[in-house]
Amino acid sequence: MASPAKDPVELGRVEWYAFLRLFITISSIGIILIYKAGGLEEFGELRGAYVVLVCSCALNFVYLLLLRMSSPPKFLPLLIVAADLIVTAILTYLTGAASSLFVLFYFAPIVVSSLIREPWSSIRAAIAATGLSLGVTLVYLGGERWGWRLPYLSEVWLRRIMSMEGRYLVATVSAQSIAYVVVGMLSGMLGASLRQVRLFSEEILENMGEGAIALDNENRVAFLNSRARELLGLSLYRRVKGMRCEKLLSGEMYGSLLRILKNRAEGYVEMEFVAPSGKRVPLVVTSSVLRDDSGRPRGLVVILIDITLRKRAEEAERRAARQEAAGELAAGIAHEIRNPLASIRGAAQELLGSASLAGNDGRLMELVVRESDRLNGIITDFLAFARAKPPSRRPCNLSEVVRSSAFVLQRRAEAGEHPVRLKVEDNLLCLADEEQIGQVLLNLGVNALEACDDDDSPVEVRAFREFGVSARDGDRPGIKVEFVDRGSGVPPGRMAKVFDPFFTTKPGGTGLGLSIVQRIVQNHDGDVEITSNPDGGTIVSIWLPEYRVREGERR
Repeated sequence: MASPAKDPVELGRVEWYAFLRLFITISSIGIILIYKAGGLEEFGELRGAYVVLVCSCALNFVYLLLLRMSSPPKFLPLLIVAADLIVTAILTYLTGAASSLFVLFYFAPIVVSSLIREPWSSIRAAIAATGLSLGVTLVYLGGERWGWRLPYLSEVWLRRIMSMEGRYLVATVSAQSIAYVVVGMLSGMLGASLRQVRLFSEEILENMGEGAIALDNENRVAFLNSRARELLGLSLYRRVKGMRCEKLLSGEMYGSLLRILKNRAEGYVEMEFVAPSGKRVPLVVTSSVLRDDSGRPRGLVVILIDITLRKRAEEAERRAARQEAAGELAAGIAHEIRNPLASIRGAAQELLGSASLAGNDGRLMELVVRESDRLNGIITDFLAFARAKPPSRRPCNLSEVVRSSAFVLQRRAEAGEHPVRLKVEDNLLCLADEEQIGQVLLNLGVNALEACDDDDSPVEVRAFREFGVSARDGDRPGIKVEFVDRGSGVPPGRMAKVFDPFFTTKPGGTGLGLSIVQRIVQNHDGDVEITSNPDGGTIVSIWLPEYRVREGERR
């Protein structure tokens, strides 16, 4: 739970109390001036109290300035309660101790302590008030009996309290102390009850996974939870309660959402929201009108649901369906073409070996053999895609598999001008078919090398531990392997198609390499992702669940 100084609800209560104490202080100054004008002896000796009240007003403005900070100090509620207790003690010292009317001011910090701090802090405030009240009275008695020097104290107030009988003075101080403790206990009970009620109302809304906005009939914000602030790019500490929604959501990016809020109609809308950071977030916006018992509208509640994970899941389902259809097609093509193709290639090879072919006829026959081999390679890829065998998974050290694949990559012709830089954590264990995962890593590594431009830019291979982030993986511990190139990258319009079967940007490519990679990784309960590299180029990453060795198990 947030600390009181940073919780918007507690901050609102602190602000409310600051305005209330400002009103009480100004009213007290006015009463002093009225009585002083009346010529009463006691109220003519209130210059000290008058100065203290003026200083208290100035202190109140300091509180309000601190509350307007983007991140108010954590100690602000404690500071306010402690300062008010001390100010009240000074006022009672200057105006007659237990006989002063200002002893009533002790009740304000006692009650408010349970509302702006933890509920039972009012007991501590009551004990502090009792101690201060008793201490001021003892200072008066010491000044009379032992001749203590009491600065800034008028003789009028000293004579007044000394004229009281001892029993009456003790009874007065005792009654005041009991009143402080009783009020502290009742305030603590009230604060605890309010906190419990809030647990089932505002805190549920505050901590729900979706954004929640509540407006009154004048389109003023009544409630805005942290998730809504996050989705809309608003500061967590900005004061929004009471603001008109047109002022709060004034940028062009909020246009569609603002129209929904101003129309004040119930409905369900799916939209793409562009956050102030530039990130595109798919949202579902549901709005409901709040009505009173007579059916008249009294507000609007809008729920913002981030459906990013749902969109990813839908895209994964569509991709899987396309891959399944392509697999069936590939299997059919392979069965229908492979056998006749083998006969054609064999016949062409026989004719090519015959001495009767020469000149253009020989070159044409070489073309037939070469293109037959190329077509056979395409069919082989089809079969690998369509008939991917289930992985034979067993514990393996992925760190060593990555290093071995990088070693092979560094010795390929494509790596001549592009060094392969390796950054791999040790002991990355997973349950995997080492042969299939090695095929995936080599495929991605070759793609990264081929994507590099003609300069000497490197290819980076990184392997490290990372928790899963997809809806399926949740927070499972896993291993991420990244291939980073600084080539020309993938155009944004084609990024969503790179895993589609037969989609390729390479001349002569079959478009099945990344589809095979994705199928193998998904068969290992993992995920594949391709993103743009901020430094230019592309980052292709695979994520696999980490394998934890159980105690007593051999690795």
